[in-house]
Amino acid sequence: LHSRIAMLHYEFYDDINDVATKLTTQIDDLQCLVSKKPIGNLPIISFGKTQQPALNDYADGVDTMFFLTAL
Repeated sequence: LHSRIAMLHYEFYDDINDVATKLTTQIDDLQCLVSKKPIGNLPIISFGKTQQPALNDYADGVDTMFFLTAL
């Protein structure tokens, strides 16, 4: 899961449920999931939107300002 720039990891699956199961076990190691279709109950981001976060999209799920004010 730790790729160099311009490296891509891929696998082939016959069943989207197998994909959802595998990604669920690795969710803490993933920054985001990009897909046109739903993958189980996992949160996904549409193609072209990964570099356009909303105000409530936090890096690694951490609200940085809340974290800093709680110190």
